[in-house]
Amino acid sequence: MSTDLDAVIADAIAPSAAETDRTGAFPRAGLEALGKAGLLGLTSAVEVGGGGQGLRAAAEVVTALAAVCGSTAMITLMHYSATAALEAHGPEEVRRAIAEGRYLAMLAFSETGSRSHFWAPVSTATADGGEARLDARKSFVTAAGEADGYVWSSRPLSRPGPMTLWLVPRDAAGLRVAGSFDGLGLRANASSPMEADGVRVPADAMLGADGDGLDIALATVLPTFLVLNAACSVGVIEALTAKAGEHLSRTHLAHLGQRLADQPQGRSAFARIRTRADQTRAFLDDTLTALETGREDATLRVLQVKAVAAEAAAAIGDDVMRLCGGSALRRDLGIERHFRDALAARVMAPTTEALDDFVGRVCLGLPLFDGAAS
Repeated sequence: MSTDLDAVIADAIAPSAAETDRTGAFPRAGLEALGKAGLLGLTSAVEVGGGGQGLRAAAEVVTALAAVCGSTAMITLMHYSATAALEAHGPEEVRRAIAEGRYLAMLAFSETGSRSHFWAPVSTATADGGEARLDARKSFVTAAGEADGYVWSSRPLSRPGPMTLWLVPRDAAGLRVAGSFDGLGLRANASSPMEADGVRVPADAMLGADGDGLDIALATVLPTFLVLNAACSVGVIEALTAKAGEHLSRTHLAHLGQRLADQPQGRSAFARIRTRADQTRAFLDDTLTALETGREDATLRVLQVKAVAAEAAAAIGDDVMRLCGGSALRRDLGIERHFRDALAARVMAPTTEALDDFVGRVCLGLPLFDGAAS
């Protein structure tokens, strides 16, 4: 896998990463190259033609992408997250298309009405002549208008429960992108609002049973999303750390006849950055190991890992900007681009604050959600 991934990054992603950030243009060419290399189908089952790989392999892909282009990494991790739900409950033809790298799947959970509380959709699904009518105002959908299909949340049709999931195709009548995305970071991930006005889907577009959407999200989607979001932060951290090291090593103080790396203050600051970067990667690795071995603390680690990595990325980004001084503001060095990308994860649902609450609940023996979410 690494050879193919390295080639895709070198040929199709790295050369355009800075320009992709500048313009905010959706990185279609890079994603197509990932698909042709079998990397978009990496986690699809072997029986439908996929790579049959697990979360650790997906994390390696996302980390490598994020070190070069945060937007491409975010789109890829959202695709893997949606794929997790579709592998468990989606139609075979869609699963095969994903495995073959010709179908981009995304999540459509966050809503204007409930904002980052993805577990409490206010959008509706109504039975209508053997079909379901979906009406919704989604606040942020990665690759909005660019993906081939969306794993879509709504209130249930009729059964108890907070959520039902659907597969909504991009060309569904009544589905539209309701705004553009001009973000501070991750500028090319097309994270835009979407609206469904009377979108009709067949009954078999339902993923799992009516009312079971939250259980499906917690069992399949959320672990994938949280772990891979952390992997994205780790990739950004590695890029920032590498840029800081390069700056210290090549920048000279002519009047002293020294490099910045020759001064103890700079070395100490860089050591703290490198150490926190290694701590964050170790936490991600431990989370993956906990999942792979079925450790008792696996759920706790999954709930912790995105917040740990997101806060580390933001802190390291700030430290690198300070360490590199005014040079860090120059676009040609790439530091400020990675710094902007580093800030996104902490406010992306579930936010650091929401995850802290979840972790506290788990540690104190409380239910993950209160009665209002059930």
